[in-house]
Amino acid sequence: MRKQFAFVLAVTLGSIGVSFAQGGSQEEQQACMDDAYKFCGAAIPDRERVFYCLVQNKTAITPRCLAMLAPHIPPDPPPPVAKRVPKAKKKDAKNDGAPVNLNPR
Repeated sequence: MRKQFAFVLAVTLGSIGVSFAQGGSQEEQQACMDDAYKFCGAAIPDRERVFYCLVQNKTAITPRCLAMLAPHIPPDPPPPVAKRVPKAKKKDAKNDGAPVNLNPR
């Protein structure tokens, strides 16, 4: 039983993401282990999938894990700029939008 737990622990510690795991200390990996199990269990043992899963769940993971991942997460793209739509011209008050009679009387 202990050997199985040690194996699972080793796999989990190694499954925090390619860039994160390569530069991550054991403290960093430990900070995200519970979140990796909770949110990304299906991605274990694929390090890259676990990392991207944690990034996708960054609003739900623990603050400690987010703090450890923050240097490795790309910034969010800026919000789209709203395009200005020109205002419609006001209708002529004389004819209220009715067709203009071009035949003289």
